[in-house]
Amino acid sequence: MMNPKISVIISAYNASGHLAQSVESILNQSFKDLELIIIDDASTDNTLDLIKKYALEDERIIYISNEKNLGPGKSRNKGIKAAKGEYIAIQDADDVSFPARLQLQYDFLQSHPDIFLVGGGTSNIAASGRKTTTFTPLTDEAESNKAFSRICPIVNATIMFRNGQRVLYRDKFRYAMDYDLFLNLLSQGKRMTNLPAPLIKRRMLPSSISFGKRVHQELFAKKAREFYSQRKLYGKDEYDSFEPDEILKINVENLRDPRLIAYEIEARFKVNEFKEVKKLYVKYFKHRKVPDKYLLYFMTSFLPKPVVDSLRKILWG
Repeated sequence: MMNPKISVIISAYNASGHLAQSVESILNQSFKDLELIIIDDASTDNTLDLIKKYALEDERIIYISNEKNLGPGKSRNKGIKAAKGEYIAIQDADDVSFPARLQLQYDFLQSHPDIFLVGGGTSNIAASGRKTTTFTPLTDEAESNKAFSRICPIVNATIMFRNGQRVLYRDKFRYAMDYDLFLNLLSQGKRMTNLPAPLIKRRMLPSSISFGKRVHQELFAKKAREFYSQRKLYGKDEYDSFEPDEILKINVENLRDPRLIAYEIEARFKVNEFKEVKKLYVKYFKHRKVPDKYLLYFMTSFLPKPVVDSLRKILWG
């Protein structure tokens, strides 16, 4: 196979439940000139068998099997180093790309040679595949760059970027590697933006980092912003001496900071874990002692889940 135009990278760990849909959404893209690199991160279920089955059926699939679990960052880096495409696209093993995703991003990067990376919107779905909300990203580059000082305005699972410049995730940022990557690209003067349309169906699972590790993610994100400021001031950061265990050892059950508890309330609410929302809000209110918007999360958590899902569609699309 000659070098493809696009290399798509999927890192998978015990992902057999949704991996087939994810893989097929890439193989059935309207854009055909691609390779699909799947890294099995030492799964203990039948993920590797599923990957091998697809690889036998389609020569565009390349698979890498890790001998031990490395995590998504190091696994994706393996895929990036192996990629032969002019462009590299990232997808999560639980997500599904819309059929025109790669074509839209390829056409955009081809016609905008000054843009290094492009992401896009998402149609958010539950584990069952039922649509919940739609995420419409910032598409104005200046607004997006400004937003990076507070949040990560680009969804990692939607990105496509130019190959050949050794864009790698820094593994110490365990739960905010994408945010750190984008801030590093900003430090290098790389231009990034989003397409407004949903490019993927993004599965919102309680086990995903954005929900299952929300507090830790926020603390790693804060450190990523700190390092970005260091690079602006001094031309380098303190990554080499950074010890991630100072964040990883934090026990969510023992949280006292109401700001961190609030992050956890939002995360649990988004995946309908209402029992946890109630418990967390009681702890939150003990520290805050003043009703605020999180009282609404608490009150809404007593409603039936179908009613809450309907409210989400009304309030957030």
